[in-house]
Amino acid sequence: MIRNTALAVATLATLATAFASEPAPDPQALACLDARDPAAEIAACTALLQAAGRDDGKRTFALVNRAIANTRAGRNGEALKDFGAALVLNPKSREILASRGEVLFGLGRYNDAIADLSTAIAAQPDLPGALYYRGRSFLALGRCDAAVKDLDGAAKRAPKSPIPLIAKSAADNCAGQYALAETDATRALALKPDLAEAFVNRAAARNNLGNYAGARDDATSAMHLRPELALTYIERGNAYLGLGQFDQAVSNFGAAIARDAGAFEAYVRRGYAYLRLGRPHEAEADFSAALKLYPKSADALYLRGIARQRSGDGWGGDADLAAALRLDPSVSKTYADLRGR
Repeated sequence: MIRNTALAVATLATLATAFASEPAPDPQALACLDARDPAAEIAACTALLQAAGRDDGKRTFALVNRAIANTRAGRNGEALKDFGAALVLNPKSREILASRGEVLFGLGRYNDAIADLSTAIAAQPDLPGALYYRGRSFLALGRCDAAVKDLDGAAKRAPKSPIPLIAKSAADNCAGQYALAETDATRALALKPDLAEAFVNRAAARNNLGNYAGARDDATSAMHLRPELALTYIERGNAYLGLGQFDQAVSNFGAAIARDAGAFEAYVRRGYAYLRLGRPHEAEADFSAALKLYPKSADALYLRGIARQRSGDGWGGDADLAAALRLDPSVSKTYADLRGR
């Protein structure tokens, strides 16, 4: 059976205002966030920063609130500059450091995010959001066990929120803790029953646990909630692979690719389904597409080798198989079911 790596994580909407442990905020600086229009908020905060006679404390609050407004506007780079300037004025603020870590996460600078968030957590372990975003950063880097630990802590600090549980279920799947992933996704759905990401993560867990009918049903629920989400079709396709319904699997992986042309897993798994259907030329095309995305994928190389051999290209097939085994000597065991066909 094909290896399953798909993960889904819900995202938080925006940064919350911090400073719970800071001095009383400047009312004017807070007012520059009241416009409920990011562009107007940024302009108002900028006007405050340009005004004469404002001390460092008031400038700090204006910078932080402009950073938050920039984040709401999707201007993470500008937000990062504002948080950096605020930290120059108030270098000991754990809240500003944690907020900058969240922005760094949004920019995909995961190691930098971990550094900021770790410093903030060391100073204040119960800082809201910090464990969540550090856990998400660990997950993005494939540091699955560290992600599980942080996201478990985040879930315990927010027991009524499904968001940390969704992220934790993704981390559980990443760490190969599929029963725990199923439990965490189920807990998230008990708190909010219409979360597509929770259904996707539970489908991934159930596929790995061999509960293909349950995974199919979960992925179908996710599909109805978020028809644009490629992962729903990947997990639905995986379920149909497990059920031996290869035509249905091909259809669902095709739907995933239509929504995300970079969906590596969908190409590999559709190619696998084509092999099971006796369509090696189409399988080879999918594995080649997957290898354009990840040239050193042992799975895609090995499977393309089988497809090429079945298409009559013995030399090309042997070369792919040998290259795959050099990358991962165990890959042949994963696809032992194909060797005798």
